[in-house]
Amino acid sequence: MKKVYLDYAATTPVDQRVWRAMTVAHLQQFGNPASLHAWGREAQNLVDQARWRTARFLTAGSEQIIFTSGATESNNLAIRGLATNFQLKKYHAITTAIEHSSVRVVFEELAKQGLSVTYLPVDREGLVRVEDLRKNIQPNTFLVSVMLANNEIGTIQPVAAIGRWLKNLNQERAQRIFFHTDAAQAAPYLKIAVAELGVDCLTVSAHKLYGPKGVGALYLKEPKQLQGQLAGGGQEAGLRSGTLNVPGIVGLAAALDIIESAAYQKKIVQIKNQRDFLWENLKSLDSRIVLNGSVDKRLPNNLNITFPGRKAEVILIKLDQAGIAVSAGSACAANAWQESKVLAALGLTREQNQSSLRISLGSETTRSELKYVLKIFANILKNAA
Repeated sequence: MKKVYLDYAATTPVDQRVWRAMTVAHLQQFGNPASLHAWGREAQNLVDQARWRTARFLTAGSEQIIFTSGATESNNLAIRGLATNFQLKKYHAITTAIEHSSVRVVFEELAKQGLSVTYLPVDREGLVRVEDLRKNIQPNTFLVSVMLANNEIGTIQPVAAIGRWLKNLNQERAQRIFFHTDAAQAAPYLKIAVAELGVDCLTVSAHKLYGPKGVGALYLKEPKQLQGQLAGGGQEAGLRSGTLNVPGIVGLAAALDIIESAAYQKKIVQIKNQRDFLWENLKSLDSRIVLNGSVDKRLPNNLNITFPGRKAEVILIKLDQAGIAVSAGSACAANAWQESKVLAALGLTREQNQSSLRISLGSETTRSELKYVLKIFANILKNAA
């Protein structure tokens, strides 16, 4: 049976070049970077090189990069690390209605502790309006968190415009507003320069960009503004205690080398063309299907589609039986189907929500694979009610 993986938004395969770099770190450069002997110094050198590489990718300083276990920890550290400095009952924060659960749930928990939280709505395309942010700023607002690109519908938010506006606003305010963005989905496809985005905190995750699972990075404009959330040996400038995952960190750096290469930039164009080919042909199979999210302001690999009158879970199972992997909602949710809060925020009904699938392409997706997928979809849509 042919196998086609179309769930790159959930995770990507580890690139062979990344795996080779990690293997060397696992087997030959295995020292603890906190140790003073030669093995430790060699491991620390690998971490230093990876930190510099990650900083270059973000156009930041090496001292502004904190290595973590991934985007969830990075988002938690950024938000909780800032919130710890404030008496929550006296302060206000703003986020959006379509954030990843590792952001949304943190704000929900902080709200239980007294923090006032505003959840900005999105329009039918899944985009935040800067004007809505302006209207909701309060004198005691200390934090704004808006993801760079959504993990379910791929919409790219106006983060740079928000950053510029907040920078000007902060010049007039007694209470500074910090700006955080989750860039985990955006990193493989968008140029990310933290100064241009105007952010104080930014999250990336290795397994979204052909690196290993279990490692990520957090950019902090001013690391001293945060308080660490893990007590221990004081690694990562005291913000993230625990023995560093050196092979994972090496893998992250190697993956960044790949996605910044000229060859991969050409791949991005190819991915978008493949995505558009799939979408146009799916529409020809059923003119009723609807694309969720923005047509233009969208990651080049993402399709989120509603199939009216059909259960997405049934389609997903039939695709899986044919060797095709897609997703219904976020892969970070529980295994059982849950209504997508992102699609609900777009105004989809529960029935429409239950009829929606996410298809996400990657660097290895071929036209031959997509033709096979279209053949299977044709059979499913013809026979399923």
